[in-house]
Amino acid sequence: MELTLEILLDAAELNIEKGFAGPDKEERAQKALQLAQAAYDLDQNHPRTNLILATSYHCNQRYQEALPLYQRSLEIDATNTTTLSNYGMALMHLRGKDNWQKAEELFTEAQKLEPRNGVRDYFLGQMNEARKIPDTALKFYKTAKEKLETTKRNRNLNLEESTFLLNTIEAIDRITVHLHSRSPFEFPIGLDEEGRMRYHNPGIMI
Repeated sequence: MELTLEILLDAAELNIEKGFAGPDKEERAQKALQLAQAAYDLDQNHPRTNLILATSYHCNQRYQEALPLYQRSLEIDATNTTTLSNYGMALMHLRGKDNWQKAEELFTEAQKLEPRNGVRDYFLGQMNEARKIPDTALKFYKTAKEKLETTKRNRNLNLEESTFLLNTIEAIDRITVHLHSRSPFEFPIGLDEEGRMRYHNPGIMI
């Protein structure tokens, strides 16, 4: 059973990666959910099953259904920074003062566990951008950029880190323009077809 479980989880994880972006992202997201659910049915207490099923729901924009699974994943491993960050992102998508406060707590905990990882500061930048606090968001984005560029000097960035670095640079430019022009403030709500952050007027519910 263990081999079957790991095969299902690995396959679900692969489809999750493709399910956030690309021409067949909706099909991939649905496939990830099917595989993750099959793995979860085999073992609900495995360290990976709750996280991967939660992320599969997240990938399908079913954020509310992902929350209890992220919570259960943290109960199994409270130091998993991927769970902390994904959980925070799901809450951020759901919006609302309480969700944003909880998301900020999760992002901050992930940052404490991985203080040299610029991705954790990037999420805090997003959190403050979503809450329309551009000065604080800019501070976290600049810190994220510094940390990711330091990592890049020491080794090659992986694809995820490279994407976050690009998004961070764009966020810094965007907020800097906003602060100088007083243009309408926008904040990220997901990934576009190319895997880049897309933006939407915060007054429009989607």
